[in-house]
This record gives sequence, structure tokens and C-alpha cells, in this order.
Amino acid sequence: MSVSSSDGVYQAAKVATRAATQAEKEAEARILDARRRAREAELQAEDRIQAAKDRYEKENDHERVRQATSLESVRKKGYDSVRSSQKEVSKALTQVEEQGKDQLEDRQEHYRNLLYQTEKHGRDQANEIEIKNHQLQEHLIRSGREETESLQRQNAERTAQLRNETEERFVKEKELADQKREAESQRHLARQEATEERHQQLFDRTVAASREVLNNLRLRAARQLVEIRDDSSRKLNAFSERNEDPFYQHIDLQTKLSETSDAFVLTAKIPEHERQHVSVSVRNQQVILSGHRRNDDVQSLESGQERRTSAYQAYSESHPLSQDVDAREIRKRFDGDLLIVELPKKNTYSRQPHQPKRDVAKLRADRPRFPDNLPIKETAEAPMAPDGTLLAIQPTGAGSQSRADKPLT
Repeated sequence: MSVSSSDGVYQAAKVATRAATQAEKEAEARILDARRRAREAELQAEDRIQAAKDRYEKENDHERVRQATSLESVRKKGYDSVRSSQKEVSKALTQVEEQGKDQLEDRQEHYRNLLYQTEKHGRDQANEIEIKNHQLQEHLIRSGREETESLQRQNAERTAQLRNETEERFVKEKELADQKREAESQRHLARQEATEERHQQLFDRTVAASREVLNNLRLRAARQLVEIRDDSSRKLNAFSERNEDPFYQHIDLQTKLSETSDAFVLTAKIPEHERQHVSVSVRNQQVILSGHRRNDDVQSLESGQERRTSAYQAYSESHPLSQDVDAREIRKRFDGDLLIVELPKKNTYSRQPHQPKRDVAKLRADRPRFPDNLPIKETAEAPMAPDGTLLAIQPTGAGSQSRADKPLT
């Protein structure tokens, strides 16, 4: 009788141990499933961020192509206007020769003004297009930044939701395991009362072993949950830490471009220790302010340990100019931490002085040339010289000669 009772208690202890092992395996499976879903949520968030970046790059490329096409169209219209003006000049040549020098000078003044207005109109249209393109680029950048922030918020909300669901499941599983353990303990107590005193020690050891297994399972699940929380927190904090790092932020030089009657004036705030690394240049009718800064720091620690840090940053800012400047006459000076750059404007037009009257025959020999980059087609209306060259009205004088030699852009 006592042997059979002992075997029954032993079998009950084995069943309890087996149930605890099964509960431990189920808890590990649920934890692995929670990890897998958290990883899938992170991958989906990364895919959405990458898709937003790709969409922004495609829109930017499309806008850049559209801008280039628009600029080319404006440039062709300017060339067509100049060619049309040349044809009108050629048709009026015969009348100018018959009416004399006075009417010839009036025609010259008229066509000079027409050419100047055409160039000015083309420059104004190009400047308006550049301003619109700059505003559109800023709008696209703001849209991409807002979409990135929205994706980050969605990722944070999804991660918090997964964390709450995991905690709720863990609490429910813990309560269920406690209920099973309590029921099993009650059954063991009922059987223990019916058995003899010599089996009490064996039963106590069995109960203690079951409790130790459950405690180990609880501790292991708690450690894995803490690891999941720490990993999610590190990934979520990566975005905010990069935005708060000064190394990734834009450098604001507080630049300002102003214009006077004869020059442009660019001002910027440059620290005294960075003056020698700042340069100013003019390219494609833009003034470009660029520079760099570098810092090397070495720190000696105890036991011969040495810590070294090296940082390098380069920056540049460009401002469009509404008129050509003389790059050889640029003047740069410092007033404390304020850099002042003066860019003199080029003299693009000046009225010709009064010329004494000359013979019409001499005008053919003294007439200046059009620029070589403006092709002139021979027509029946255009008069020809005896040597076969095309005769065309050209402005005379030093100021007008400088404009004729300048290629149109």
C-alpha cells in the first residue's frame, strides 16, 4: 500500500515537472513570435522611409529636367529676337544710305536700344525662373522632411503598441501559469494528507523543484522582455540623436546680399579664427562664398592611454546676381567678425559721343563687326559689298564696340 502511494506521488511530480517544461517552451515560442513581429514592423518602416526618399529624388530629377527645358526655350527666344532685329537692320540699310548720316545715326541708336532691351528682358525672365525653381526645391525638401517625420511617428506608435501587447500577453501567461501551479499544489496537498509521513520529504522536494523551474522561467522571460525594450529604444532614438548632433546641422553664416548703383555688397559673419579658410568667387552669374574648418584634439589619459578626435566640415553658399560683375575688381575686407565683399558691376551700356559727319562711302570701311556667335543669313534684301561680304548696320564708338564684342548668353 505504501509503495503504490509513493509511486503515485512520484508520477504526479513527473507530470507537474512535464507541465512546467511545456509552459516554459510555450512562453519561449511566444517571445520569439513577438520578436519576429517587432522586426517585421521595423523593416516595413525602413521600406516606407526609403520609398519616400526615392519618390523625392524622382520628383527632384523631373523638376531639374523641366527647368533646363524652360531655360533653353527662353534662350532660343532671345536668339530669335536678335536674328529678327538683324533682318530689319539689313532691310533698312538702303534707305539709311539714301537719307544720309542723320537718319543713319537715329537708326543706330534705335537698334542699340532694342538689343539692350531684348537682353535685359531675357535676363529678367531667367532670374524669375531661377527664383521659382528655388522656391519649388524648398517646398519639395519641406514635404520630404514632413513625410519622414510622419513615418517616424508611425514607427514609434507601432513599436509602443507591440510593446503593450507583449506585456499584456506576458501578464496573462503568468496568471495562467500561477493558476495551474496553484491547482497542482492543491492536488499535491490533498494527496499528501492521504499518504504516510515518510513520503512528506519527497513531496516537499518535488514542490520546491517545481517552484524553482517556474521562477527560472519568469526570470528568463523578464530578461528577454527587457532586451526587446532596450533594442526598440535604441532604434527609435537613432533619428532624434542624429538631428540633435551639431555635426549634421547646417552652418548659418548670416549672409546678406545688397545692391547699389555700381556694385553688389555681400556680408557674412565669419569668426576671426576661420578667416584664412574662406574664399569668394563668381561663376555663372552667381557669387559663391565657400570655406572649411578643421579641428584636431588629443587628450592624454592615465596609464599612457591617448584619446584623439578629428573633425572636418566644408560649407558654401551661392547668391544669384541680376547683372554681370567684374571678377578681377572684387574687394574683400573684415570688420570684426563681419566679412564685407564688394563686387563692382560691369559697364554694359554707355551712350556714344557725338561724331562729326562723314561720307557714306567711308561708313562701309569703318563699320564695326557683329559678334561671331550671331549667324547672319544672306538674303535678297541685304546689300552686299563688292568683295561679296554682307553689309550690316553696326553701332560705332568705344562703348558700343565693347557690347558688340561681348557674346550673348
